[in-house]
Amino acid sequence: LQPGNPEVDPALPVDPQDLADRMLWLTEMTMADKWFAPRILPQLHVLIWGNRRGV
Repeated sequence: LQPGNPEVDPALPVDPQDLADRMLWLTEMTMADKWFAPRILPQLHVLIWGNRRGV
């Protein structure tokens, strides 16, 4: 699972703290549901390149 990026406009900057908060939320939700099978991963490409396309 990935928390997703709420803003996909290439002209807007990515907020790393927002992505971290969304990942924490997703992790807490899966743990609260006692759903331990999925792997929760950050969207590393968004953290590195933001919303740029074709990189």
